[in-house]
Amino acid sequence: MSSRIALGIAVAMSASAGCSQAVSHSRSDYVGEYIFTPGDADIPSHSANLVVLRPDGSALEVRFNASGKISPKETTWALVETKTGPGLVIGSFKHTISRSGRVVHLDSNADLHEYYEKVR
Repeated sequence: MSSRIALGIAVAMSASAGCSQAVSHSRSDYVGEYIFTPGDADIPSHSANLVVLRPDGSALEVRFNASGKISPKETTWALVETKTGPGLVIGSFKHTISRSGRVVHLDSNADLHEYYEKVR
């Protein structure tokens, strides 16, 4: 019976280890479209609603306001190395990167649980 418990613990540990994975150091892995996810919808955010990262290092930030007006802004992005691993700078704002399986998050404000999620 103790071997069953040990096996169960080993399986649980391996399953939990698979939840968070190392992030890529390859710039091409971050090219794509990201949707902003606010942690608290009642707190207004100044973050773009949609960000498109292009292979040439250019980026498009798109903001939608309550009246339906769309405000696009061209900017740049770069993959940077930090003490804790790779990060992304979009415009002048630095994001930490987290990954779980195929899901990539660019963390915007950890305290408010705001992030961008890669959608394609």
